[in-house]
Amino acid sequence: MAGAPAAAGDPFALPSGPSGKQIITYRGADGHIDALWVNGSSLWAHTDMTALTNAPLSVGDPFEYLQGGNQLVSFRGVDSDIHELYTINNNIQWLQTDLIKLTSAPPAAGDPFGSLSPRGNQIVGYTGKDGHIHQLYISSSHWLHADVTALTNAPLSAGDPFEYLQGGNQLVLFRGVDSNIHQLYTINNNSQWLQTDLSKLTSAPPAAGDPSAYIFGNPVVVYRGTDWHIHLLSLQ
Repeated sequence: MAGAPAAAGDPFALPSGPSGKQIITYRGADGHIDALWVNGSSLWAHTDMTALTNAPLSVGDPFEYLQGGNQLVSFRGVDSDIHELYTINNNIQWLQTDLIKLTSAPPAAGDPFGSLSPRGNQIVGYTGKDGHIHQLYISSSHWLHADVTALTNAPLSAGDPFEYLQGGNQLVLFRGVDSNIHQLYTINNNSQWLQTDLSKLTSAPPAAGDPSAYIFGNPVVVYRGTDWHIHLLSLQ
């Protein structure tokens, strides 16, 4: 990878990009967000997306997701704002925007998680410095902010959220300050937020790390416990 700087954080990889090629993004030792990708000659290439977009330096790991033919990369900047790098013009031009400034949302304490809503609109979730789970999302072509912790009276978060979809609803997992795994979720056609304590529901041991999830018929949640075991919570 000629010209690619050393990494200061963990990489995020996509199995294929809009053109059917592999993409790996990471935070370099210089605080820039870099992409390693396979070009039309089937060779690995490097792009400094921070330099291309004049974006601020990053203090966390990036999260990349796709919308149609474009790439979207969210990260927490040195200003504690959530920034998004994104492509336009058939994935050939990179731009950046400050989602915190656009939505007047509180500053971030952790790394963001990006996804698409059931309608295919962008959603970026993060833990704020207030310990709340916040969502930045597009509605009617405008970025908006929702404090999902306040909406659900959920406990404060001690880590980064993980979001996934089931049917027409959103589900957001996080590790609370009580070391339990909590889930925020929507009902009524994605219009109402609720929360539940999955650890209490399942009598599971406390968590030492952030949860992850996938759909295997029903939702499956995995996390690392304080006993250093990997635990699985599933809906039967």
